[in-house]
Amino acid sequence: MSTQRPVVRAVSFVALLAVAIVAAPATARPTKPPLCSAGRWVVAGAPLVAGGTAQGHDVVALAGGAVDVRSGCAAATAKVKRQGKSTLVHVGWQTCGVLSHVRLVAKIAAGCGPVTGTFTAKRQKKRRFTAPVSRCGDGVTDPGRGETCDGADVAGCTSGGTCAASCACTLLEFKVGVDPRNIVAGPDGALWFTECTPNKIGRITTSGEFTEFPVPTADSCPWGITVGAAGVIVVPPAQAQALWFTELRANQIGIILPPGNTVREFPLPTANSGPAGITTRPFDTRLWFTESRSHFPYFDKVGSIDVVTGEFAEQLLETGGDSLAGIAAAPDGTLWFAETSPSIGRIGRLVPDTALDEFALPEYESEPVGITVDGDGTPWFTENAASRIASIDPVSFQFTEHDIPTAASEPVGIVFGPNCSGSAVPGPYIWFAEHHGGKLGCFAAGGGFTEVPVASPPYGITVGPDGNIWFTAPESGRVGRVLTP
Repeated sequence: MSTQRPVVRAVSFVALLAVAIVAAPATARPTKPPLCSAGRWVVAGAPLVAGGTAQGHDVVALAGGAVDVRSGCAAATAKVKRQGKSTLVHVGWQTCGVLSHVRLVAKIAAGCGPVTGTFTAKRQKKRRFTAPVSRCGDGVTDPGRGETCDGADVAGCTSGGTCAASCACTLLEFKVGVDPRNIVAGPDGALWFTECTPNKIGRITTSGEFTEFPVPTADSCPWGITVGAAGVIVVPPAQAQALWFTELRANQIGIILPPGNTVREFPLPTANSGPAGITTRPFDTRLWFTESRSHFPYFDKVGSIDVVTGEFAEQLLETGGDSLAGIAAAPDGTLWFAETSPSIGRIGRLVPDTALDEFALPEYESEPVGITVDGDGTPWFTENAASRIASIDPVSFQFTEHDIPTAASEPVGIVFGPNCSGSAVPGPYIWFAEHHGGKLGCFAAGGGFTEVPVASPPYGITVGPDGNIWFTAPESGRVGRVLTP
């Protein structure tokens, strides 16, 4: 009997090799570092443009394919290319200050690291320079990075200010116009304020750029200011936001639309009523304001203007003889206002078309002026003559008063704002301007008072678009900023 042998199939060596080659992972090529497209570098040593505009250290900046030199070379288009792992930059200028035929060649280390380069100009010796990356904490203030100070370099801070870890001055004051009074954060990311004496509306950016716009009616004394819908202005669209302000002497309400190219004024129906504070109200097309005249034959009123129709309405108060001041709206739409009388101070409460109440303060001559409402709907106000801040419970209508540590501080403006303690102390946090005390104060409901000395006596106060506290100083013609913790 024959035995059948197993059949062994031969596998081609070539086929196995092909499979192995296919299965073997491909060796990845090293990735080239990206070109450096933006950065700022602090030039070691003297400025590149001698006698130029740089104060202190010079800075070379690259952004959007253009290079500028802080000491005197405006932004010019550069040639940017790769050189190994580095980025090579070539740029030229016809003039840089007093220099002509200027050329800069810079080699930027990988990852937008330090720079080495040359700087040449006609009839000038070639300058070789190095420049480390500009950073907060390098001891050099670089405004192009948004720095106002850096470490011990506090030359840009207002007297009394220090440098925070973020390279921002804790106190900055900017010279503006004359007699700035009330202030608000605008819809355009800037701060807007009234200037009574020069009859203007001022605007300042968070970096300190100042412009102002005249009010058409002479000697109108712009006073209160708020942000509201630009309904009465047809172009641009009605849903745009505008600045509304009161004209204390001209008996008008005004509106200005950023960037300040449209101004309109609306005369009040009651002559010599002296409109003062002004505010918006949730879910309402009307803006609400106080009428500050209190002597016969004028009567205390809260007025409103419909931003769609421009029509006015007025609510007569039950009591007389009080000069109305600040006004603010709670989240539920209730309006609260201060009745500043040298004899009987009151806080008023108005629910439009529903209820009007007035509550006399425990101390008659405390003179409430500014008023704000916190996130829970509790009104807080300043007592100018008594140097206190106080609150009124919106349900029980009971007052709680707090003596400000600085005696005779005469607080005016007040605002519900950010944490002022820098810790976990519970709020709300109420900021206020101590006009006579020369300080900004903050009261934390869970931790008492904090006071910040400022260089100029503060008056109006608001929370800026940057989250910091901004204030006006009428006597010095300044607008200031205090860095919040």
